Amino acid sequence: AIRHLELKIAAASKAGMHSRVVTQFCFDAYVSTSYIDVVRRHGIQQPVSIGIVGPAKQALLERMAQQCAVSPLSARPIGRMLSPSSRPFGGQQVQDEQQHDGQHNVSTQAWPYNYVRELADWQNLRTPYSGAQALHLYPFGGFGRTLRWLVHDVVTDEQLSHSLGLVGNDRMDLLEMHKGLQSLT
Repeated sequence: AIRHLELKIAAASKAGMHSRVVTQFCFDAYVSTSYIDVVRRHGIQQPVSIGIVGPAKQALLERMAQQCAVSPLSARPIGRMLSPSSRPFGGQQVQDEQQHDGQHNVSTQAWPYNYVRELADWQNLRTPYSGAQALHLYPFGGFGRTLRWLVHDVVTDEQLSHSLGLVGNDRMDLLEMHKGLQSLT
C-alpha cells in the first residue's frame, strides 16, 4: 500500500500538482494513527488528513463500516491507545450507556468523543508535521449534526482543537459555519 501511495505522489508531483494523504475512516484510533506513523517512517511528507466519522446512529455506522470494508464500531478495542496517565486530557473517557464485555464497546454514546481525544493524545506526542495536519470528516449522521458536534465538543475545547490543528482561520471558519447553520434552523 505504501509503494502505491509513493507512486501516486510521484505522479502528482510530475504533473505539477500538490498532493495530500486522506485516510479512510476507522473506528480504532490505534489503527488510524499507526498508518500515519508508517507513512512518515517511509519519508512521505505530504500533509495528512485523518478520516473521522461524526456522530451517527450505531446501525448506520455498522452499515457504512460493512460497505467500506472497515472494522465496525462494535469491534473497537477499549483503552488500546495510551495509558490514562499519559493522556493530556486527563484520561477521562465517556462511558457507554450499555455495558461492554471488557474488550469491545457495544454502544455508540461515547462515539466520537473518546476517539477524537485518543487522536489528540497521539498528535500531542508528535511535531505538527509528523502527525496529521487536518481532519477529513465523514458526516454519515448528517452535516448539521457533525458540525454541531465539532463545534460543541472539539472547537470550543481550545486545548483539544489546538492538538487537532483546528486553530486560527480553520477554527473561526467552523464557528462561522455553525452560526450560519443555526440561523437556517
